[in-house]
Amino acid sequence: MNLARKRLTRKLLALFTVPVVLCFVAGGVAAFWTSRETLLGGADRALADQLATLRIAVEPLAALGRDGDLGGLVERVAAEETVHGCSLYDERGAPLARSSLLAADPAVADAAAARAVATAEAVHDVLRIGDREVLVRAEPVRGVRGLGAALMTHELGPVDRMIELTLLRLALTGGVVVLVVSALAFWLSRALGRGLGDLVHGAERIAAGDLGTRVRASHLLELDRVARAFNEMSGSLAEAREKLLSAEASRHDLAARMRHAQALTVVGQVAGSFAHEIGSPLNTILGWSRLSAADDAIPEGVRRQFETISAQCERITRIVQRMLAVARPPSDLVQPVHLGEVVREVTAFLAPDLRARRVDLRVDVAEGLPPVTAVRDQVMQVVMNLCVNAIQAQSGSGTLRISLAAEVEDARPKTLCLEVADAGPGVPEELRGQIFEPFYTTKRASGGTGLGLPIVTDIVRELGGKVEVRDAPEGGALFRVILPVT
Repeated sequence: MNLARKRLTRKLLALFTVPVVLCFVAGGVAAFWTSRETLLGGADRALADQLATLRIAVEPLAALGRDGDLGGLVERVAAEETVHGCSLYDERGAPLARSSLLAADPAVADAAAARAVATAEAVHDVLRIGDREVLVRAEPVRGVRGLGAALMTHELGPVDRMIELTLLRLALTGGVVVLVVSALAFWLSRALGRGLGDLVHGAERIAAGDLGTRVRASHLLELDRVARAFNEMSGSLAEAREKLLSAEASRHDLAARMRHAQALTVVGQVAGSFAHEIGSPLNTILGWSRLSAADDAIPEGVRRQFETISAQCERITRIVQRMLAVARPPSDLVQPVHLGEVVREVTAFLAPDLRARRVDLRVDVAEGLPPVTAVRDQVMQVVMNLCVNAIQAQSGSGTLRISLAAEVEDARPKTLCLEVADAGPGVPEELRGQIFEPFYTTKRASGGTGLGLPIVTDIVRELGGKVEVRDAPEGGALFRVILPVT
C-alpha cells in the first residue's frame, strides 16, 4: 500500500510540476526576447525623434556658419537622460563635433556615420563603445550646408536592468506556482493514495487468482463508484469461475457415467451371448445329471457324483444370471425422460470437441414434446453415440444437425423422431446392413470397437423403437431414431 502511495506521489508531482516548470522556462525565454526587442524598438524610435530635433537645432547654426557652436549643442544633447552620446559629420563623413563619451572611442561611431553617408540611409545597430553596449543610430542629413550625417547612441544598461527585473518577477511567480502545484499534487497523492493503492493491490491479487478480494470505497473523486465496479467485477469473476468449475465437474461426471454405461452394455452383450451359447448344453448336462442322481439302480457313490455335477451346473447358471443382472440397469431407474433435455445436455458436453474440430452445430428441438419411458443414461448413450459418430465422420470442419419432433396420429403425438445428420462421407448403401452388427467398424485404425451402433440399436429396440440410416441433405449420413412416447 505504502509503495503504491509513494509511486502515486512521484507520478503526480512529475505530472503537475514538470509541465509548469517547462511552461515558465519557455515563457521566460519568450519574455526575454520579446521584452528586449520591444525595448530596443522603443529606444530606436526615441533616438530617431531626437535626431530630428537635433537637425532642426543645427540647421540655423549651419546656415550662419557658426560651426564653433556645434560642439556645445552636441554636449547639451548628450547630457539628456536617454542619450549616451552625440556627433555630427560633414558630407564626406568627417566628424564636425562629438560628445566626450564618443570621443574616447570614436572608431565605431565614425564607421556607422560613414555607412549612413555612403548609403544615404539610416543605420541602427547594437554596438559596443568602450566597455558599454549601446544602441547606435546614424541618419544622413540633406539640405543643410556642410552637414552630412548625425549620430546618437543610447546606453542599453537600463534596458538590460528592466529585462532582468521582468525575468526575476517571472521566476518568482513561477516558483510560487510550482510550490502551490507541488503542494496540491502532494495533497492529492495523500488523499488518493489509499484508495488507488487499494485498487492496485486488489487488481494484483485478482490477477494472482484471489477472486474473493474486495476494496474499500472512498468518496473522493468518485472513487467509491470505481470501488463498487471493481467489487462487482470481482464477484462476477468469482461466480463465473464457480459456474465453470461446476460445469467441468458435471462434464467429468457425465463422461464417467457414459463410460460406465458403455462398459455395462458390453458386459451385457457378452453375458447374453455367453448365456445363449452355453445355455443349451448346460441344460442338457443339468437334466441328465438330475435324472442319473434320482436313479436308484446307480450305485450310491455315482449318484452323489451326479448330484455334484447338477449343483455345479446350477451354480454356473446363477453366475450367468448375476452377470446379466449387473449389466442391465435396475427397473426402478426407468422413468419419463424428456429427449430435449438430453439433447441439450449432450451438446453442452460435446461443445469443446465441436469447437476444436470446427464443426457447426445446429439444433432444432420442437416445443412441448412429451417424454419417453426409459432409463435416462441409456437414452443419453443413444444420443451421445450418434453425435460422436457424426463428429468423427468429419475431418477438419463440417456440420452436426440434431432435430427432434413428434409424429402425430389422430391429433395426438404417438412417436418422437430424433435425427442426427452430418456432412461427412455418408454410409454406402451396401454397408447399411452391416454397421449395426457387433464389432463391425470402419474406424478400426482410430480405435473403433464396433459396439456403438449395436448398443444404440439394442437400447432403442428395448424401448420399442427403431433406428434407420439415410442420406443427409448436408451430404453425409442421417440416423433416424423413432421412439414411442409415454
